Amino acid sequence: MHPVPTYVHVLEGTLTVEFEDGSRQTFKAGNGFLEVVNTLHSAKNLGEVPVRFLVVCF
Repeated sequence: MHPVPTYVHVLEGTLTVEFEDGSRQTFKAGNGFLEVVNTLHSAKNLGEVPVRFLVVCF
């Protein structure tokens, strides 16, 4: 959970973000997104390739 906006840019692999309600969003290399604020979530590598990503907090 983050109290401030957080930007994530996936550099390699695929990153899956799972929310407390069980829903998921998947982001591949080259995709960027803003993470939810004040909401429980978990980022996971469900693939076979290592994931690298850049996180910027505002």
